[in-house]
Amino acid sequence: MGRLYLYLKYEMQVCDIFENYSQALSSIDLGNTDNLILIHQALYRIFALANKEWFVLHGSGVAVDGKGIVFGDDGKSVGKTTQSLQLYKELKDRGGNVKYVADEFVLYKNGYIYPNKYCPIHNKPSSEEYVKRLFGEYREFLTLPEKEFVDNPVPLHAIVCPTPSGITKLTKLYGENRENALRCTAYSHLVKLHNPTCDRYSLFTGKRESRKIKDVREFVKSYPIPKEKVSVYELQIEDPKFLLPILMRYKVFMTKPVKNHISCGGILFDAEKEKAYLIYKVARKEWLLPKGHTQEGEDLTQTALREVYEETGYKNVRLLDVQPISTTEYDFELEEEPNFQHHKVVHWYAMQLKDDKRDEDTQTVGEGLEGNWFNIGEVVEKLAYENEKEVAKLAIEKFNS
Repeated sequence: MGRLYLYLKYEMQVCDIFENYSQALSSIDLGNTDNLILIHQALYRIFALANKEWFVLHGSGVAVDGKGIVFGDDGKSVGKTTQSLQLYKELKDRGGNVKYVADEFVLYKNGYIYPNKYCPIHNKPSSEEYVKRLFGEYREFLTLPEKEFVDNPVPLHAIVCPTPSGITKLTKLYGENRENALRCTAYSHLVKLHNPTCDRYSLFTGKRESRKIKDVREFVKSYPIPKEKVSVYELQIEDPKFLLPILMRYKVFMTKPVKNHISCGGILFDAEKEKAYLIYKVARKEWLLPKGHTQEGEDLTQTALREVYEETGYKNVRLLDVQPISTTEYDFELEEEPNFQHHKVVHWYAMQLKDDKRDEDTQTVGEGLEGNWFNIGEVVEKLAYENEKEVAKLAIEKFNS
C-alpha cells in the first residue's frame, strides 16, 4: 500500500499542473466562454500526443463508492456530460457516496482516473432544459464546487457509452464492440487533433461544425487495442430519469468474483435444410437452440455434437462448418449464488441430419425438455432470446440461401 500511495502521489503532480492551469484560466476574462473549453482542448490533446503512458479519455467521470464510472465514447455516443451530471445529482440527492472526477478530458493511467476540479463542465446549449431540471439553473459552462470533486485518483471500474433512444437498455459489450468502444474512448481526442474533420467543436475555428462529420470509428482502427481490464457497456436511454435504476439493476457499481462458463450448441437442420429443430423448456415456456457445458477432454465441436444429441435425440449429425457460425457472451446471476457474477461464452455451430433416426431416451424428462421441427421461416420468430435469433439468422443466410 505504501508503494501504491507514493506512486499515485507522484502521478498526482501531473494533475496538479492541469488543475493549476485550469484554475488560472477560470480567473481570466477570455471574452467568450467557448474559448475556455478550446484552450483546455488544446492542452489535453497535445499532452495526449506527447505522453504515451497517459490517456486522455473522451468522456465524463464520476466516482461512486470510490470506483470510477466514465461515460465514454463508442463513436456514436452523445450525452456523456449530461449522463454523468444526472448520475452525480441523483446519487447525491439520495445521500450516496458520489463525487465528480472530470468532464470531457479524463486523465487515465495504469487503472486510475485522475480529477481536475477546475476544468469547466461543458454543456451544449441544447442541454439547457435538461440542466435546469437537474440544478434549477443553466450556464453553458458549469463549475461544480471544489468539494464535490474527488481529491485523489480512483480506479476505473466501468465505461458506459450513452446514446438517446426510444427504449432504455443496458448491454455489456464484448469482442469487437468492446474493443471499438475502448479505442474511441481512449483515442478520440488524438484522432480529432490529427483529423479536425472528425470534430464537431473545431479547435481551429472555435465553432460547432454543421457539416457532415467524419466517423471517428474508421480512424481509431489504426490504434492499438487498450489492454484495460474494465467492463464496457452500451446504454440506450429513453429518459434521463431511467439512468440510475438501470445502472443499479445491472449492478454496474458492484464488484463480484466471476465464475466463467463455456458452452457449445447449435442449430440443427433436417437433411433437406428446410426445417430446424428447437427444444422447448417446459418450465419457462421458451423455445431455444440446444446447448450445454463442455466436459473435460472435449473440444468445442465434440461438446456441440454431444449436447445436440442429448437434447434432441439425433446422433447421426454432421457439422456444416468446423468453425462456429457465431460466439455469444453474456453475464448473469443466480439466486443460489448471490456473491458471484457468472460469465458465459457460447460457441454456436450449424449442423445437418444424416438420417432421421432418433434416440427417444436422451430426452431427459428431469430437465423438462421437449422439442419440435419448424419450417425455416418460423424458426427466428419462435426463439425466445435475441442472441439465439441472431445465430439462427446467420445460419439460415449462410446455409439455406
